[in-house]
Amino acid sequence: MQSYDVQNSILPNHWILPSGFRLGFSDQSDGDMKIVDNCRKYCADLGVDYDKLVMPRQVHSNHVLALGNDADCLKPGQADGLFSDQKHVLGILVADCLPVYLFHLPSGRIALVHAGWQGIRLQIINSALEQFD
Repeated sequence: MQSYDVQNSILPNHWILPSGFRLGFSDQSDGDMKIVDNCRKYCADLGVDYDKLVMPRQVHSNHVLALGNDADCLKPGQADGLFSDQKHVLGILVADCLPVYLFHLPSGRIALVHAGWQGIRLQIINSALEQFD
């Protein structure tokens, strides 16, 4: 597991991360994140509440879901991107795809995108950027 946290100053110098945000990247040693027990342990190791984790059912689309401030957002359904202006724990799964993090520093808004070749072809990153308008 790799964890990057502004408060602990372990973020590489060339990365810019807003205060209060934490990024984590699991690897094979963490186990399959589709297995609840592995994901729960990973969240605990990262210091985040698994029960607040928002993970969409990824379908290689260009759909970016804007999350509200309600409990329903914890079961978001199908999407390949998440957008929030609230304090959510966002998660996506990637293998040969890329995780793309987009931040608007002054407002604290964030998008997390699962960018595979299909989503990129369908312009998922543009879909995520449109959420910031």
